[in-house]
Amino acid sequence: MPTELTPKKVDGAYQLTHKIADFIRDSGKIPATVNQPVNQLINGEVDALKMMIKELQEEKEKIYGQLEKKDIQVDHLQKLIDQQQQLTLQANRQNERLQLQLELIQEKEDQPLKDEKLILR
Repeated sequence: MPTELTPKKVDGAYQLTHKIADFIRDSGKIPATVNQPVNQLINGEVDALKMMIKELQEEKEKIYGQLEKKDIQVDHLQKLIDQQQQLTLQANRQNERLQLQLELIQEKEDQPLKDEKLILR
């Protein structure tokens, strides 16, 4: 394949220029009576494309595997968030109960002082 027709891999994906796409399209239109060097060139192109397809399929499988791992991690983190929310809710309720108990105790402690003030008057 001529150098200007070799696709470039950008961000893990092969980028085909218009020239490359035209060449691939046109290569399928060559009649079967073409001389041997052109057929070899086409066979080489087909092999190169097959190799690129295989690489892309492997890369896709790798990405799907990474995506699956990320899904599992997200599920785990969501469960941890749910647990933390439950714990926070329980802690807030406990704090409210303790605050009410403290207020009741303070009211009981303050009541004798009020009674003494009434008696002293």
